[in-house]
Amino acid sequence: MVSVQRLHVQLVLLLLPVLVIRAAARAPPLPPSPFPPCTADQQTVKSRLLAPLLSPTASVAAAASKVALDLQSVLHADGSWADVNYTDKSRGTWATIDHLSRIENIAVAVRSPLSPTANSSSLLASANAALRFWLRGGFTNPNWYWNEIGVPQSLANTFLLLEGRVRHPDPSVSRA
Repeated sequence: MVSVQRLHVQLVLLLLPVLVIRAAARAPPLPPSPFPPCTADQQTVKSRLLAPLLSPTASVAAAASKVALDLQSVLHADGSWADVNYTDKSRGTWATIDHLSRIENIAVAVRSPLSPTANSSSLLASANAALRFWLRGGFTNPNWYWNEIGVPQSLANTFLLLEGRVRHPDPSVSRA
C-alpha cells in the first residue's frame, strides 16, 4: 500500500514542472552570479536556461521548498533514496532517473529567490550528497537516449541551478 505522503510527493513532483513552465513568463529577474562575469551573450544564454527552472511565484516556490524538504527527509546518509530502483534497466521509462529529478527539485528550492529555502545550506548538502552518490554509482541504461540526452540534460539543469555550489565527489580534487 502506498502512503498518502508518498502520493502527495509524487503528485507535487508531477505538477511542479507544469506550474513552473506556466508561470515562467512572470519570473522575477535572476540575481547576479557570484562567479566571474560572463560575456553578455553567455549571460543571456544562462538567464534563458535558468528562467523556466526557477519558481516564478511565492506559492510555487513554497511548493518547491516543501517537496525539497520532503525529499531531504527520506534521503539516506549515502545520498540515495530507498524508493528509487537503482538496478532498473528498462529502456522506456527508466526508474533510476528519478534520482536526478529529485536532485533537480532540491536545486530549484535552493536557487529560486522566492523560495523559503533559498540558499539553504542543509538542502545544498543533501543535493551534494545525492550528486556524489550518482557520480560514484556509474548508472547507465541500455537505451542510448538516457545516457546521451536524459542524464546530461538533468545534470546540466542541476549544475546550472547550483552554479559553483557543487562539491567534487573526490575531496582530493581541488576546484579551479
